[in-house]
Amino acid sequence: MWLDADGKTWTTDGQPGSTKVIVGQAFEDDERMLIDLTDEGLSSIVAKLRLVKASEQSSFAMGGTLSIDGVGAWAVTCPEP
Repeated sequence: MWLDADGKTWTTDGQPGSTKVIVGQAFEDDERMLIDLTDEGLSSIVAKLRLVKASEQSSFAMGGTLSIDGVGAWAVTCPEP
């Protein structure tokens, strides 16, 4: 997983030139998906992904927010594949 914003890059595999992050916690059920990325020491949350799921008949979509500490927050949409 990687994030790129404001000239900074975070990755879960520690790519050269990036800051390594790990999945501190994650939760998913039929209605939502929540993921927190933390620094390697688990001392602070670097990014939060919050998605709400919706489905009707054969259509499916997710939408929510991505926030990166000290950088910004963005709307996220995940249309059906």
